[in-house]
Amino acid sequence: AVIRELPQMQFMVGGEESYGYMVSDFVRDKDAVTAAMVIAEMCAWAKSTYGTIGKYLQHIHETYGHYQEHLISVKKEGSEGKKAIAALMHGYRNEAPKELGGLTVKYINDFQSLQRKHADGKVERIDQLPSNVLQFRLDDGSLVTARPSGTEPKIKYYFSVKNSDESLNYEESSKALKEKIEALANDLIN
Repeated sequence: AVIRELPQMQFMVGGEESYGYMVSDFVRDKDAVTAAMVIAEMCAWAKSTYGTIGKYLQHIHETYGHYQEHLISVKKEGSEGKKAIAALMHGYRNEAPKELGGLTVKYINDFQSLQRKHADGKVERIDQLPSNVLQFRLDDGSLVTARPSGTEPKIKYYFSVKNSDESLNYEESSKALKEKIEALANDLIN
């Protein structure tokens, strides 16, 4: 629908968290064949230019900032699992953590109530359709999102972190980001 609504713009690629990709606008759904072709072309270019796709990713991180994304899905089977997921979301909303992984929670986006709740008590309205999703924005810019799956008996946690210590080499930065995600997950999930 958005492609038709904005004919003056060129659609290039779209994706979803479950790894579906739509390349260009001639196939109007997620098409694994087209996506695989584009990925193969990208890998060939990266190999000829940087030696490997991994080296190209390192170049991107060194140029634009070293970010790391991670998803953890926690299964909760049966009717008890559904109740447990609802209780988790209720707890996050009503007794929201003030800190995660040693970092202060700056604000919480509650997409169900459509409110952004700041640590200082200020509340702002979020302008979008409601959804049972919570996002915790931390003082270093990290983002943690909690969302029950709409199709499976699980709750999903999405982590987005960035290295801000420029003194670390690439391997050290990768390790620090992994440890940051583990610390965030331990505080939120356990």
